[in-house]
Amino acid sequence: MNVDVVVVAAGIGSRFEGDKIFYEIFGKPLIFYTLQNLLNAWDFVNKILVLNPANLERGKRLLLPFFPDLKIVKGGEERTHSVLNGVNASSSPYVLIHDGARPFIPASIVHSVISALENSPSVTPAEPVRDTLKNFDGEFVYHTVDRSSLKAVQTPQGFRRELIARALRETLKEGIVYTDETTLIEELEGVRTKFVEGSPLNFKVTYRKDIELVERMLASNIRIGTGFDIHKYEKGRKMILGGVEIPCDVGLYGHSDGDALTHAIIDALLGASNLGDIGQLFPDTDTQFKDVKSTILLEKVVNLLHDNGYYTVNIDAVVIAEKPKLLKYKSEIAENLARILRISPSKVSIKGKTAERMGFIGRKEGLAVIANALILEVKNEDS
Repeated sequence: MNVDVVVVAAGIGSRFEGDKIFYEIFGKPLIFYTLQNLLNAWDFVNKILVLNPANLERGKRLLLPFFPDLKIVKGGEERTHSVLNGVNASSSPYVLIHDGARPFIPASIVHSVISALENSPSVTPAEPVRDTLKNFDGEFVYHTVDRSSLKAVQTPQGFRRELIARALRETLKEGIVYTDETTLIEELEGVRTKFVEGSPLNFKVTYRKDIELVERMLASNIRIGTGFDIHKYEKGRKMILGGVEIPCDVGLYGHSDGDALTHAIIDALLGASNLGDIGQLFPDTDTQFKDVKSTILLEKVVNLLHDNGYYTVNIDAVVIAEKPKLLKYKSEIAENLARILRISPSKVSIKGKTAERMGFIGRKEGLAVIANALILEVKNEDS
């Protein structure tokens, strides 16, 4: 079944009192988690994100490295304009429309909505109302609402594309503002919407205090790994650390380019994700890795982690050596590693220490590196 998805994230966050879509949580914007969970749930033909015009370049810079086939389009004055812009960028017979501020969409809901679309032109997930509802007149209650037939509507909502496109155009022509696409389908097209079971996990971030719940849910998926590497010096080789060549009278012996810093970071990432170790993935008995740039190996490991739902939060590494001195090169190294890891350079800490002239390091026979990696597992409950 060919289905497109439109993620609507073009609002200004007035109730949030700020830009909630790009609010950073564990090094990633809120919209990243929404996209990661939603796009992992189904193989959508077209993946469309609608952003506030002020966020277009920001969105491309922060999101396209992770979602290269994502179409980012400009939002409009009202939600209806934004949704129509997204639907116009789609082409499949069916389209799902999802709120960008619902980061924990279970895959089961996505599957249920799409399955129901085979027999219904309009589908929405919905949850029973759990709390007692009352009408208030100032500080006093004047009426208790019968909740027996009430449900709280969620997204993604699914539609036959031609139907929702026609209804959106008609809505704009009449100048009526709707905040829910199924409402305009029901009122303008006379189509009854079928509901499927929603989930309390599929909540919408509306107020700033909602971020606390997001952080708590994500924090349970934080993982830590430690990497260690040690190399002896060898004349005639280049000194490469973190992919950066550093002037030195010796280099590091190794099957690859000997980049001990990158090797330690690789093992820290693999340890945190439990996806093996550098010796398993890139054995020194394999000729294809002879003299290879270690940053190429790091790129492979980053892709492996992403394929398994793991994303780097930050790196902290210590290079223990009498030489070379790293002070002049720390920023360049951090920027180079951050580019490969797809995180901000501010999330990569590189420190240089000496061995106080003790041991093989103190005798300038080689160096050692210890690295710690903090990663985040981003998977919805059904993946």
